[in-house]
Amino acid sequence: MATGTGGAPLALTGPATPAAGRRGRGTAPATINPRTVTEFKDITSIPVVFARHPIYPEAHIHVNATIYSDAFMDMEDLFNITAPPVRDTFVADPVAVIKDKIRNDFIAPNAVDTPDATAITPLWARCSFTISAGHRFSNRRLTLANLREAMQCAITYNVAHELKITIGIQALHFRPGLNYLRWGTDITDSATGFAAPAAAPAPAPAAAAPAPAPAAAAPSSTDIATAVATAVAAAISSAPPPTITVTAPTTTSATRLRMLFDPTSLPADVRARYQHKQDRRILTTVIHTPFNCPRDPCHNMHYWIDPGLEKMICADETIFFQVPIDEKLVMKNPISCKKDTHASICRWYQTFQETLMQYGVYVHLLWLFRKNNGGEWGFTVGDRPDDDLPMPLHMTCQQSSILIYQLLSQSTMFPNGSPLHDVVANCYGNGLNINS
Repeated sequence: MATGTGGAPLALTGPATPAAGRRGRGTAPATINPRTVTEFKDITSIPVVFARHPIYPEAHIHVNATIYSDAFMDMEDLFNITAPPVRDTFVADPVAVIKDKIRNDFIAPNAVDTPDATAITPLWARCSFTISAGHRFSNRRLTLANLREAMQCAITYNVAHELKITIGIQALHFRPGLNYLRWGTDITDSATGFAAPAAAPAPAPAAAAPAPAPAAAAPSSTDIATAVATAVAAAISSAPPPTITVTAPTTTSATRLRMLFDPTSLPADVRARYQHKQDRRILTTVIHTPFNCPRDPCHNMHYWIDPGLEKMICADETIFFQVPIDEKLVMKNPISCKKDTHASICRWYQTFQETLMQYGVYVHLLWLFRKNNGGEWGFTVGDRPDDDLPMPLHMTCQQSSILIYQLLSQSTMFPNGSPLHDVVANCYGNGLNINS
């Protein structure tokens, strides 16, 4: 044994025993139990998608990509809001709130061909609802407990973008012909429940032939000519003037045009971008690159418009259908901005833009604005390669600008005291200039 100068034994220090648990450098990260999350303010919306139908494989594609898809954004309706406002206590039945909101806000407004809106309710009750939040929380039936757990998982693991509600439509039947606008007629809960056309009334039985009259002397050609002339003159003099019926032309809706839209008819580059848009993989660098479609009039343009001037596809593949502006519906259902934070304004603007474009109002997308591109609205309309929109949309933009200003000037569009009220007031009737 080694000793020091004072004769006391020296202690030999060996390697320290590693702490139990994690090896290597640094401390182990703190583990968070998802069930301990009680505040849900980080969840601002829940996307809604329709699941694939086992018999009608094209049904979910059309309802997701064109007609009924959206996101549930009224999150405050799911909680008992207190002062100061927190989101920690769910209402008694948040699942019923979600189902009713989706039906009333997504389905009913777009089911324009449904003769009676109450026909949607029994069919809606046949649909199944599940919720998921990535691979850590796969599809489970939408209940209060599963809703809470899915939101807790999304917040804990930072996967709020993977939170979604899936609607199963396997109990419904769709009439062939791709018409998803007529609930109760072309969408039923039975394959035999499609409304059949009314049967034509049976023809009345033919009257019995009268007994033959006794033969008379044959009239001469002069007698026949005189009788015909007399009959024609009498008919002309006694006939009332003809009634002219004016039939108003049928107004084409943007919803119907979206339903009939065929992506395979697009040029190759436009079709590729459209697919990237559906897959949520389109990049900003691609958006600001002109279309490459040789031998097409829109080659090297920042938009594509069909020869019939019926639809225009923006650089990010947003489709705008040129239909008459429905001012009544626009002013009847304004989309208000409930918070003026940057994130909330961006989410509101997207919903505002999508809703108004359904009614024929053009709203320029945020990511389509280009720095120092000019134009009275922050973007240009014309036939030059650097223009953002084609010239046929100039009149639509003028009408849309006035209507957007009228909407945004309403006192309920933004929170009380928000500086956005002053921004709108300073635009002096130019609604599209507000967006820039």
